[in-house]
Amino acid sequence: MSADNTIVILELSDQCRVMEMGNAEDIYWSHEIKSYREQPVSTRLFERFHNANIFANKIEAYDYADKLYNEIGYVEYGIRKIKLDKVWSDLVLETIEEFQKEWGEDEEEILNGMFDTLEEVWEK
Repeated sequence: MSADNTIVILELSDQCRVMEMGNAEDIYWSHEIKSYREQPVSTRLFERFHNANIFANKIEAYDYADKLYNEIGYVEYGIRKIKLDKVWSDLVLETIEEFQKEWGEDEEEILNGMFDTLEEVWEK
């Protein structure tokens, strides 16, 4: 049986975030084009990392990822890094734009829920 899990470190200009997740390849899925992109999709990054553990620098993030790896016991795809040259607030702004492209303005209920979540984590 496959665990299909990975510990992913999202390394941004202003912070790092760490999550253990399954199906990490879905970070590259775009609902807008109904296919995978070469670069991570901001909306998927936000969905996966808005509740992640946050670290001020990559040394702390890598230490935590290593600790998490040892606690879990089996991580099928190990520890992976996604490095982006942007700050968290820019990723949040991109998420709003991408979400609207993916789901459309008429998806008011979904958008309102997403915007509520965005407001909650804006400063994190």
